[in-house]
Amino acid sequence: PTIKVLARTQKEADFLIEQERRKLVETFNASGKLMTLNQLRVEYYTIKDGLKATTKSTDLQSYEVIEPHFGNVRLIDLKTDDFRLFFDSLKSRGRSLSYQHNIYKVVNKYLNFAVKQGHINYNPLLRLSDAAYAKAPEPKVDPTLVDKISNFFHKLFTVKTSDTFQDVKFKVMVLLAADGCLRRGE
Repeated sequence: PTIKVLARTQKEADFLIEQERRKLVETFNASGKLMTLNQLRVEYYTIKDGLKATTKSTDLQSYEVIEPHFGNVRLIDLKTDDFRLFFDSLKSRGRSLSYQHNIYKVVNKYLNFAVKQGHINYNPLLRLSDAAYAKAPEPKVDPTLVDKISNFFHKLFTVKTSDTFQDVKFKVMVLLAADGCLRRGE
């Protein structure tokens, strides 16, 4: 939620915003035993309002998958077996390990936050930490890819064409494209 205040100075505005934020958190904390995962998500982003927009956006995309199943469930009613069944259903529907891992990371982050805030005593996902989706999947790289790329660049820079200008222009375009791909992968 957005907190708006009316103040004469920035310092006064910051103070009033912090007061309103505390009231909001206290309201959530007072009903912590009744708090749902959806309410926890709101509290998380209220307190952690300095997150990068891309991080929040990615988190919310992953949360959209789990929200219909667990969004309105009270935190104290979340069980390890329910999460296990949920992730098993994702696997049976052909969802990739990295897709499952992204969802696991987001929910785990929220539940660790709930433990720190005192809403629950234990994160139910901790019992699933040995599951494949709890660990980041290793990227799959074709072992022959490095050789293929090396051969391509070797041929590119050793073979001469009759049109030197076109030859240089093509080589520059390939190098710029490769550089762009490397930067995108960083």
